[in-house]
Order: sequence, then C-alpha cells, then structure tokens
Amino acid sequence: FFSKLMADPATDQAPAEANGAAAPAAPQAPAAPAVLTPAEKAAAIRKQVEYYFSRLNLRKDAFLQDKIQDHPDGFVQISVLVTFPKLKALSEDVAEVAEALRTSPDLVLND
Repeated sequence: FFSKLMADPATDQAPAEANGAAAPAAPQAPAAPAVLTPAEKAAAIRKQVEYYFSRLNLRKDAFLQDKIQDHPDGFVQISVLVTFPKLKALSEDVAEVAEALRTSPDLVLND
C-alpha cells in the first residue's frame, strides 16, 4: 500500500510567517486515550497521516521528502509510515492504516 497527499501545493495556503504573522501551532493528532472506538481510531490514524503529508510538516521533514522522491509518483509505503512513533502508537497494522486512509479526501492509496 502506498499513500500520498492529494492537495495541489500551488493552491495550498502559504505558511503564516510568509506574510509576517506568527506561525500557527502545528496540528497534531490527539493523544490516544486508553481505549478508542474503531471510528475514533480510524479518525486519529487519518488525521496523523494527513499531518505527515501536510505542507507544514513536509517543509521540515527531510526523511519523508526523500521517501516521496524515491517513488516516481510520490507515493510512500504505509509500512514506512507505521514506523513513525505517533502513528505506531495508534497502529502498526498496514491493512488497518490503509483502511482508515481510504476515506481521506486529501490522500490517495495505491494498492
């Protein structure tokens, strides 16, 4: 499974500091409570992966930039993503992560 961000970088909002304003705090997935419902877990997985591919994160994440450049279409294997600590805390199951990402309007899966 592969995942990548769908948003067109040309239409993505520029960072706030570009116009002199203070940068907003980076969006973070909520800390995982002891027990999540399946829907809550899927939403937390989706939110975390969407953050990984956000413009805010990608501009400073050299590792993920390299992984994107390694694939001709910019896809990153989910097996790579589940090694990231925040996603790993939610799930290490590639199939579970892929299923959670299927409903994201911002990500594309390449089975």
